[in-house]
Amino acid sequence: MKNKILKFLELVTESHETDEQELNDLLLDLKDELINYEVHKGYFSREAINRGQSGETVLSILHNRPIYSSDKYCFCIEIKMNQLQSTIDVNRFGRKLYQDKKIFTIFNQLQQISERYDNCFLHINVGSSSYNPAIYLFILLDTEVDTDTTKLMQIYKEIQSRNSAAKSDFSNDTTIRLEGDSIVIKSNSWSYTDRKFRNLIRGIDLTDFKIEKTEEGEEISKKIINTITKK
Repeated sequence: MKNKILKFLELVTESHETDEQELNDLLLDLKDELINYEVHKGYFSREAINRGQSGETVLSILHNRPIYSSDKYCFCIEIKMNQLQSTIDVNRFGRKLYQDKKIFTIFNQLQQISERYDNCFLHINVGSSSYNPAIYLFILLDTEVDTDTTKLMQIYKEIQSRNSAAKSDFSNDTTIRLEGDSIVIKSNSWSYTDRKFRNLIRGIDLTDFKIEKTEEGEEISKKIINTITKK
């Protein structure tokens, strides 16, 4: 039987199937112009951006699950610039001038799409060591967010953020993962102490959650596992 959170995420995806089909219809004009694109899906979280909490997809902006009550389900249209011709390299950092007429067609089509939706953001990535030059149109949709999902995600993101910011053998040897509706915190036994773990979660409201401590492996490969689940 599927757990409650995964079932909720499935229902959200199903509820936006009509929106996705409508968007695909609007994108037919880009196809007609032989412009390649990719549509990404996820949750856009302004609060997560403000807190410096990165996502899992599309420039680390989109999250796989909602985190805060204000989060929006999002479609993102990605159009890579390497499909354009007639370009001039400006400098060694990858900056280019585009003369290909397709660039104007792209902006014209994206403008028409943005006029259909009330809540859009545009990002133009000029290129970096991690990402190729591309245009991204984020389309935010009205979304009903489940509070059980957001509470778990807020705890997960906070613990993950604290562990990433710490500089110690314990933090370096600790992984934090989401597994269904549980947060699994796994540490090497030789660097783990209960005090270090308590410091990691100190101040986080876990009133509605329980923590189960287990062990796996032996001797030097032994792991201490703390699993956080809803009561």
